[in-house]
This record gives sequence, structure tokens and C-alpha cells, in this order.
Amino acid sequence: MLKCKKCQSSKIKTRTNYSHGKKSSSTTNVTCKDCGSTEMESPPKYNNRRNKNK
Repeated sequence: MLKCKKCQSSKIKTRTNYSHGKKSSSTTNVTCKDCGSTEMESPPKYNNRRNKNK
């Protein structure tokens, strides 16, 4: 789960914007439902994905 950097809440609202024509270029907007911050702590599983293929 994503957590908010400011208030440590896990009530996160995500919205994914797909630019037309290219599926690969999608941006995800993340906002905290409690304090409205857009800064999130990334979960550890994303950071470990790079080291898995060794």
C-alpha cells in the first residue's frame, strides 16, 4: 500500500491518465484523501524489483 508522507495515511486516491495512442506513457496522479498531499512513500516492493533478476 502507498502511504502519505505527511500524515502516514493509507487512504490514497489514484487516478491514471493515459495519453492517447501510447499505452506505455501513462501518468498516475496520487492524492491523499486525508490531507490532500501528493507526496507518497513508495512501497518497498517496487524498490526490490530491480534486484530480483540477478
